[in-house]
Amino acid sequence: MLQAAPAESRRNALIAVLSNAGVIFSLRLLLGALFVYASYDKIAHPHQFAIAVRAYKIIPVEYSNLFALMLAWSEMIAGVFIIAGVFTKQAASAIFIMLFMFIAAIVISLIRGLAIDCGCFKSKGGHGVDYSLLVRDILLLAAAFLVMRFERGYLTIQRVFAGSR
Repeated sequence: MLQAAPAESRRNALIAVLSNAGVIFSLRLLLGALFVYASYDKIAHPHQFAIAVRAYKIIPVEYSNLFALMLAWSEMIAGVFIIAGVFTKQAASAIFIMLFMFIAAIVISLIRGLAIDCGCFKSKGGHGVDYSLLVRDILLLAAAFLVMRFERGYLTIQRVFAGSR
């Protein structure tokens, strides 16, 4: 029973750090910047990104162009929204879902032994699908979860407009 108190205290201290408004704001900026940056090349070169999507061999070829366009623009919109603080929790949720989808695609590709580019930041000639990519996306997934869970409107456009009423 005596050892439970220090463990509980450490847990509460960790939650206090991870839920800190400055930490959550930093995670918002990190996730938003990554997703806006990742979307840029995909939007600029949709055909090349569709080819990268096809390499995963998960969705039918006839849907790869539409999927690539929707994904690229979803990354851009979610990234801009999470940075600006517009529908922040919803943007973090969208990023969480996209990251979960990316992780599933990476795991499937690793199981299949596919030697492909991930299509993450460049549509062509980018990072290969490997375990480091999986770890990176899991860490980003955790960051998106923290924003979903602990975002309280710190430095958001929604709070600015709500305060002006």
